[in-house]
Amino acid sequence: MKKIVLASASPQRRQLIKILGLPFSVTPSRARENTRVTSGCAHLVQDNALRKAQEVAQRLREGIIIGSDTVVYSSKRRLF
Repeated sequence: MKKIVLASASPQRRQLIKILGLPFSVTPSRARENTRVTSGCAHLVQDNALRKAQEVAQRLREGIIIGSDTVVYSSKRRLF
């Protein structure tokens, strides 16, 4: 089985992966996150998750890298 790597230091994301019952390691991403919503929140989250996964993948060069991102949006105010 290939090594699974979570590209995040988030305790909540660790817990979600742990629920799967699969062995994994954590390597936090150093990627710079985009915080400007120009094409919608879904695109922003996808772009940031991909940036994180690619940055870790470049360092590790092997395994299945899981990148993720979250945006909380309110019609009155955006919260990151």
